[in-house]
Amino acid sequence: MLIKLTLLFIALVRACTADEPYFVSLKTTESLDDFMEYDRRYPKHLQVRHLISASVSIGEFKGFAGNFSKEVIDRLKRCPLIQDITEDLTFKNLDFEIQDDAPRHLARISRRKRLRPNKQYPYIYDSQFMGQGVNAYVIDSGVEVNHPEFEGRASAGIDFTNEGSGDSNGHGTHVAGLIGSATYGVAKNVNIVEVKALNSKGAGSLSTILSAIDFVVNHRIDSGMKGVANLSLGAYKNHVLNKAIEHATKTGLLFVVAAGNSNINACLTSPASSKYAITVGAIDDYNDSVAGFSNWGECVDLFASGAYVKSVNARNPHGSSVLSGTSMASPIVTGMVANLLSEGVAPAQLKSTLLKMTAKNRITKSSLFLRKHTPNRIVYNGVKEKALLAEKLAIEEEE
Repeated sequence: MLIKLTLLFIALVRACTADEPYFVSLKTTESLDDFMEYDRRYPKHLQVRHLISASVSIGEFKGFAGNFSKEVIDRLKRCPLIQDITEDLTFKNLDFEIQDDAPRHLARISRRKRLRPNKQYPYIYDSQFMGQGVNAYVIDSGVEVNHPEFEGRASAGIDFTNEGSGDSNGHGTHVAGLIGSATYGVAKNVNIVEVKALNSKGAGSLSTILSAIDFVVNHRIDSGMKGVANLSLGAYKNHVLNKAIEHATKTGLLFVVAAGNSNINACLTSPASSKYAITVGAIDDYNDSVAGFSNWGECVDLFASGAYVKSVNARNPHGSSVLSGTSMASPIVTGMVANLLSEGVAPAQLKSTLLKMTAKNRITKSSLFLRKHTPNRIVYNGVKEKALLAEKLAIEEEE
């Protein structure tokens, strides 16, 4: 049995060299064209435009990435159009695999009470609202879009890694499977869109993640569909990424993000610290305790199963794999968000609706004792309450 824990992230800080990768964000009142016009004031050999490798425009959030020398950075710091300059961090995930475990994560979200360790439970859900008409964007290591588990509902959106569509890492396909595969997915009719921003080693730069968000915002608007993006990745807290998520949510896109697996306060990391995202921690659903690796704190909104979670195997169309981490808890909630969107819950009300539905005070108090300001909430689909309401309405109609 192979075990490899998903320690979702550590930002890789680069040593100082002549040219370093940076992301430069502009003031909200300025545009990329404004900066280009400003840049033309300098002689050609001093202009920045030829050093820019990528640019993003997410609502009022705009900026560009590139490898810049210290002299260029010093000059950019004096530019009145620039809001902020940050190192172009690397975001990384590390996986963990097992085989042969029951998909308990689905049973857990349709029950308020704890699951018994050695008992099988059904996944009960409302088949009318299973992600229909919703795009779920998997910003990850890729998705094997032709895997039979996706039933033709997965598509290749964009590849920022130059590796081509597909998932040689396996992380992204596993995540996508938890969102919307036939057997393991929470939202069994959702559209999965591959947004490949992490390479085969599970790493991607800040500028790549920002470009991915930029793509998703525009893709959702162009499609005319409701949308939710899953980010099972992270690094140390970065206000540039958080700001991009803020502006992206104002376009109607929702974000569900992993809290991280370092057993630290999630407020110290990004995107988990974004108040505009739905941040998900991991529980072990064998005893409903906070998973030992899960980040915690007031920036975590709710918890979902994250230990030994079974989903799609990217390398085997007829097999499965088991991973652990908040990387797995996040897509379970992404699937729930897709279901609520298909039910007609407005994006602006979705987070509050989701949190109101949660199973409260079910996480063991002992596992929360040293994790201060951590909410005691587990994702729940409210199926029992919906069934009782439907029965009540039917009785009233008969009367």
